[in-house]
Amino acid sequence: MSGPSCFVCAQQSFGTTKGLKRCAGFDGTLVHGKGMTDMQIHSFNRGLRSRDPLPEILKASREKTLVIVFGASAVMDDPAVLRPMLDAYSWATMIGCSTSGEIYGQRIFDHSLSVAIVQFGHATVRVETMAVPNSHASEVVGRALAKSLPSNSLRGMFVLSDGLCVNGSQLVCGMNGAVPSSVVVTGGLAGKGDRFSRTWVLKDRQPQSGYITAVGLYGSTM
Repeated sequence: MSGPSCFVCAQQSFGTTKGLKRCAGFDGTLVHGKGMTDMQIHSFNRGLRSRDPLPEILKASREKTLVIVFGASAVMDDPAVLRPMLDAYSWATMIGCSTSGEIYGQRIFDHSLSVAIVQFGHATVRVETMAVPNSHASEVVGRALAKSLPSNSLRGMFVLSDGLCVNGSQLVCGMNGAVPSSVVVTGGLAGKGDRFSRTWVLKDRQPQSGYITAVGLYGSTM
């Protein structure tokens, strides 16, 4: 069974947030009474060494707040640059990956962090992460990752994947084959930039290579 899917490079997913909006049934406005459609997105960009204060976001439960971090490949050499965000949003669910340039608004930045904080009104989220040994295992790992998310009330999956050791098409095939056709699978592959030969995905809030993260979006109605 094959569900609807949209899988591109991760920076495109962040640049428009269309992937996550489509996954949650969001049309760009706040719509109440449809379970998963009411959400607010706060976004910002900051330099890796910035000491500027982070935006203050109203605290909510971990299951209703998703922080998505996109950053330079160099973050893997100095993960301490993530510490301000890890501390500020320790109460939220956090995912992220490297990009080939961090998109914010109409501009593309280098050596920075672009962040989206998504707060849901009715939907809840759950995150699972799995290692992928090589591209030949993409479909198998994709299927196992999708199955690791509880299926009850699952409406969509937002996926961030290592960009070098994963075959995106096979990954989506495996995930689509493990969920009903009504579940939207969307997301992107991590980028590596011009001067690096590796990509990273956040695992346990630390940048690591060779992983795939899936966020399950849940709601009783849409």
